Amino acid sequence: MDTPNEGKDVSVDAQKSNLNGQQNTVVDGNLPIAHSDGAPFDGAPSLPAENGQNNEAKSESGVSDMERKSSIESVSDGPRVSRPSEEDALSQTAETEDHVLFTGITYLGASALRSPRNEPEIIKNIVSMNAENRTPAEVDLLVPRVPQGMVVLYEPGTEDEITKYPVFRIIFCVRGGRPPDPLSLCFAFTFGHGSNDEAIFLCHVFRCQNAEQVSKIIMCFASAFRKPVASQLPQGESVFVFDVSMEVREDDGKGSFQVCPRESRDCFKFRVNIPKFLQFSVLQVSPENPHLSLEKCTGIWLAAGKNVTRSDFHFLPVETFGNNGKQFNATCRFDPYLHPLLNTETPGEHRSHITLILDVGVAGFTEALSFVLTARARIFPQTEKFWMPGRRQLQETFFLKLLWKPFEAGSSQKGYYSMISLESQSQKEGKSPTIASLLEGPSSSDENDSEQIEEEPLPSGYGPVSKECTPEELKEWSDVLLKWRPNLHQRPKTLAGLVRKSGIPQSLRCEVWQLLSGCFDCEELLENYKGLSVQESVWDSAISKDITRTFPAHEYFRTKGSEGQDQLYRVIKAYANRDQETGYCQSLTFIAATLLLHMPEEQAFCLLVKIMENYGMRDLMKCDFEGLRLAFYLLERLLEEKLPDVFYHLKDAGVEMHMFASQWFLTLFTAKFPLFCVFRIVDLFLCDGHLVLYQVALSLLRVAKQDLLQLDFEGVLKYFRVNLPKRYTNEDTVCLMLYHAVNEKIPPKKFQQLTKDYQQMKQQLESHETPVERLQRESREHMAAIMRLDQENDELAYEMISGKVQLRNQLDTAEDQIDLHQKDIARLSALLVENDDEIKRLREEGAMVKEVCRKIEQENKQNIGIVAEYRRISAQLEERLQKMETKWTAAQDIVCENCRNIFVEKQDGDVAKKTVQSPEEDRIRELELELAKTKLALVEKECQIQEMVHELARSASDGQQQQNNLQSSWLSKAVSSIKAQAVNVSASSSGTNMSQGSVRGRKQSRERQPIPAFPKNSSLDGAVNN
Repeated sequence: MDTPNEGKDVSVDAQKSNLNGQQNTVVDGNLPIAHSDGAPFDGAPSLPAENGQNNEAKSESGVSDMERKSSIESVSDGPRVSRPSEEDALSQTAETEDHVLFTGITYLGASALRSPRNEPEIIKNIVSMNAENRTPAEVDLLVPRVPQGMVVLYEPGTEDEITKYPVFRIIFCVRGGRPPDPLSLCFAFTFGHGSNDEAIFLCHVFRCQNAEQVSKIIMCFASAFRKPVASQLPQGESVFVFDVSMEVREDDGKGSFQVCPRESRDCFKFRVNIPKFLQFSVLQVSPENPHLSLEKCTGIWLAAGKNVTRSDFHFLPVETFGNNGKQFNATCRFDPYLHPLLNTETPGEHRSHITLILDVGVAGFTEALSFVLTARARIFPQTEKFWMPGRRQLQETFFLKLLWKPFEAGSSQKGYYSMISLESQSQKEGKSPTIASLLEGPSSSDENDSEQIEEEPLPSGYGPVSKECTPEELKEWSDVLLKWRPNLHQRPKTLAGLVRKSGIPQSLRCEVWQLLSGCFDCEELLENYKGLSVQESVWDSAISKDITRTFPAHEYFRTKGSEGQDQLYRVIKAYANRDQETGYCQSLTFIAATLLLHMPEEQAFCLLVKIMENYGMRDLMKCDFEGLRLAFYLLERLLEEKLPDVFYHLKDAGVEMHMFASQWFLTLFTAKFPLFCVFRIVDLFLCDGHLVLYQVALSLLRVAKQDLLQLDFEGVLKYFRVNLPKRYTNEDTVCLMLYHAVNEKIPPKKFQQLTKDYQQMKQQLESHETPVERLQRESREHMAAIMRLDQENDELAYEMISGKVQLRNQLDTAEDQIDLHQKDIARLSALLVENDDEIKRLREEGAMVKEVCRKIEQENKQNIGIVAEYRRISAQLEERLQKMETKWTAAQDIVCENCRNIFVEKQDGDVAKKTVQSPEEDRIRELELELAKTKLALVEKECQIQEMVHELARSASDGQQQQNNLQSSWLSKAVSSIKAQAVNVSASSSGTNMSQGSVRGRKQSRERQPIPAFPKNSSLDGAVNN
């Protein structure tokens, strides 16, 4: 719970009582802040508009200026608030710790309200008063920041007090709008004037000079409404235990109330048509935790029935509440006439269920504590005497879990407590619903939306179905099935009583329905189902059209093309193909959908056949509808006998049986009523036969008797279509209606006698009619048949025309697509021819490139031979040179000193000679280096040629695979590049051959030169000889 910042738009609800348990809140970013009440409010706030129980105000419209001024009375009680000093009054806003004074405020007036917490109505008053052309009153406004303060109005610039309003009696505060809306400068609060019996709720409207001033005023109200945090509570998680007890008292007719006894732990004994008084007590029983301050009761809510939702709750006005220091007490009155289910005698073992919510505000907490109590009631006649009071109070233990959360840094308070959960012992054990489940369900705060919803009928397939079953019921059904399974043709004696008492458990309906209808010997139907479901049928279009209208409120059949709709289509189609005489009737879809919710489609088909053939439903759906006319006649006679006032009222209003009963009988009440009611009716129908249809119809009319007698023709038809099915969204109401239906005794002999009377009446009409009357009757029948056939013909013609138009559109679309495809084919064919020519040209160029490469390869082979020859000659020369150097060295070793000098001189001469001959040797070395470079370039060119060959092969392959993406210019450039490279290689090779030839010629000339001999010398020869 963060402290709201100034400048935000907030609305303050000081005493809000609603089902969510939120009370006295400031809405600022969805963060509620509790309101602090200094004392009980003797002018109890009225119920919100959506509850339909608003307290009546003294005046329906706004009051005059004089009435408004007289309504702003000074309140004598409460703490006195002194006006700030004159220096503070000179500023725009004078602030202290407990209050803030705002100057330059305009008071626009006050008007009466029906509901002091109805924000739209308050905004409407702000708009109207802000737009009125009258002289407003300028005042100084003192707004407190503490719950014990008062809102005071002063004469501008003086200390003269005009009036004051205690904070604890201010009910609601709201801003007119958000900037830049002009109404954002306005705000209003609602205040209760007078006592509880004569309370008048007025809306006081003010206008400020700027939006910032309005924000500060709203924030002051938020601070005043906030309760102080209980500083003594321990930090962390804490569990508080409460004992909540409820006592019910009935008016004894002597000015006092008598305690209602309890039949069992959670079942009270009530009497019809007697006002009741509810008393609640809340006691904290956890001594290890500090005592919580329960300050006030913010609301008591009551719902009759089982599995209730938010819309089922009704607000009970709180009469008194208080805390005596030990426990918190609250009381309220309960009018039985507003809750028919709790004001109707409960037959046999049936019990009515009650759910109550007690909202209690705690000091220092942002949310009210919502205690949920569930009980049952057995309703007795008004003259019943309870001789033994017995147990009186209903008691329940609740566990409140709180968590400490610190405030943000800079806050004046350390933190606050947040409620984690509030559970009762029954809720922990799963015997009682939680507050979250009770709040689920449709609710609308807008009156127009709620009225529109009330005008709409319930969609088929609506409503949840409880799967709960007590252990005692399961044991009873287990015993019945154990006795039944050995002999399926013999029903157990206790079976009918179980079905009539509480229906078949949801988990057993699949098996029990098939056993009741005799589906245990239908192997032939199961074998024929697959063939019948795929066979062509003349009803295909009608079945497909009606499938989407069946059970739209149920998720299994809601989506078009879902598994549920497909199964329903196959089942209905199979039955229509099997029974050609009856064919297809729209009511079949509702019956089949009910069966598919419990069993596979094959078993649903078998059960549907049994219902149609063994339970008389086939006679109702034949083309002549003679069986349906008989059913209307029987219902009319039974209604005249058992409910004559309803019969004659419907007759006077012009309502005939077929106007409402045709859908009941043809669909087994499955088209409009909630699923829980539908399943219970099917249980009875399969158990007792077609008489159940008349019993249920009479029970529905008996329950709706009081409403029907007050309606005209259109009202009656609307009631049957909209209001009647909505009465049975509660399980207790359904159980009570079916109990009366089972007890509607229709003797079989009476039924047979009425059937004979109908046949005799029909025969008499046929026998006494003149030929003209007979012809007229036959003519009317023929005209009706002709009209029906004309309608069918029109429908078929419309479907045929629609089909032709659709086929024509499809044909035009196909022709357009064919033209486009033909154009694409022609374009692709031309592109293919171009690609073929390009591939042919590229292949020719590839062949030329291969020939060039072959010649280059031959030249390379010749160059390799020349290099080998050069290496051989070089090796020979090196060998001869080494031999000569060896001989020379040997000759130096054997000569004398004199001769050695000659060798030295000779050697020097040779060195000089070598020096002279060194340019030629340098030339040889250069040629050798040039030859090595040429060989390296040759090898590189060979590698490039190989890469080009591979690239050419890849290009040819890509051209064949991707003809559309081939770019001839790129490949031509590649081939030209290859040719240029080949020419360069040829040129370099020829140059290399020429240089190698010159080198080889020089080597051969050197090889042919004789090796120089030593000059003859006498001294040398002599030395040798010696």
